[in-house]
Amino acid sequence: NIEFANEAFFKITGYDHDEAIGRNPRILQSGKTPKQTFADMWAALRRGESWRGEFVNRRKDGSEYIETALISPLHHNGIVTHYLAIKEDVTDRKRAESALRESHQQMYSLLNSMAEGAFGLDSEGNCQFVNRSFLRILGYDDAQQFIGKPIHPIIHHSHADGRPCPLDECPILGSLVHRRESHVSQEVFWSKTGEAVPVEYWSQPLIIDGVVSGVVATFIDISQRKQAEQAAQRAAQYARGLIEASLDPLVTINAEGKITDVNTATEQATGLDRGTLIGSDFADYFTDPEQARAGYRLVFSQGFVTDYPLALRHPSGKL
Repeated sequence: NIEFANEAFFKITGYDHDEAIGRNPRILQSGKTPKQTFADMWAALRRGESWRGEFVNRRKDGSEYIETALISPLHHNGIVTHYLAIKEDVTDRKRAESALRESHQQMYSLLNSMAEGAFGLDSEGNCQFVNRSFLRILGYDDAQQFIGKPIHPIIHHSHADGRPCPLDECPILGSLVHRRESHVSQEVFWSKTGEAVPVEYWSQPLIIDGVVSGVVATFIDISQRKQAEQAAQRAAQYARGLIEASLDPLVTINAEGKITDVNTATEQATGLDRGTLIGSDFADYFTDPEQARAGYRLVFSQGFVTDYPLALRHPSGKL
């Protein structure tokens, strides 16, 4: 039974001196402390050892609180006569820890729901986290391969052409040093298999109380975009080849009648180079500019025109 308690005990539990002294500490039990906790406690005390643990207790008003306890046996002539318990109410700390864990879980859930790859570095450039999309895009299966390690030598050591990417030239690490965001539209990260993965990435320094504590970077795989750009470039080159292969003058114009492209045959027919022709008024090169304007306006309104004679004027005066 309780023989002595200090003021902190009465304040925490809500019991006064007369209500607590002489009572068994079981008056504080909430029923939520695991039975194994009590079994471990008594096993240690019966061996004459101190025990440290945690209880979920109940105050006099019925509210619950969490306390840590250090309980030690007191001996007299080799016989245990009393137990001394030093306790601390850690309810607020436990709540804060629980809230922090929940916040971390929410953060990781959010990160893992992203289609973009994401990773975080501490102030030394060591990896703090990577999300699932990071692993998927770069072909890894275990985040622990990165945690606590410098990430630059693993995924960003070289450019696409094989040139080294030194630490002091890395925009991501530059966010740490220069305290600014960075965005690179075309770069490569290196996959687990050693292949260069085309990416676009962004990095953002984490500044807490004016101090840079790390950086967060996100990236997307632009392989398909690069393939589409290359396909479009090949198509444009093919179309250009067809235009240049024509022996007839070919001209493209916009809705205002300004020339946007010409082929070599047009340069020969007009006696003017491509740079001079592009951006000039299409109708000005004909003997009857108004008829030429009416012709292209007909094309824009109807989609085509046929058998529409126009006389082209050459700088030499020839038609």
